[in-house]
Amino acid sequence: MECVANKGEDEEEQLVDEVRQAEILVEAKMWKPTKLTGDFRHPDAYSSGGFACKDKALVSKLRSAGKEAIYRIGKQILSGKLNLIGIAFPSKCAADYSMLQALAGMAKVNPYIMNAAALAEDPLERVKLLLTAAVSHMFP
Repeated sequence: MECVANKGEDEEEQLVDEVRQAEILVEAKMWKPTKLTGDFRHPDAYSSGGFACKDKALVSKLRSAGKEAIYRIGKQILSGKLNLIGIAFPSKCAADYSMLQALAGMAKVNPYIMNAAALAEDPLERVKLLLTAAVSHMFP
């Protein structure tokens, strides 16, 4: 009795997997590279480069962390034993998510690009897509 129940569950899981695979293939076939060129500039970009931080609370938090780091370095210089390795990173600068969450967020486009590469007929296009997948998660 138990084997029959497991067999039905296995078939159901296999059917769900096949449906999901079909959905991923459809999305991979519809994937198109961005039309943006290197000349693109984000509308929120600051005029002299970078982004202007308009969040007063965040600016205050970052400035206090910088002051704390400078205070620790100055304290070690004045004591005569400067050791930059021994200076702790201010905990108020830490992100509120784990490294695993960050990596998962950065690599979320890889399945689409890898499937598009698998479906590509041209070897050069396949290499381009593989390189895109390799580089895309480096810059969140």
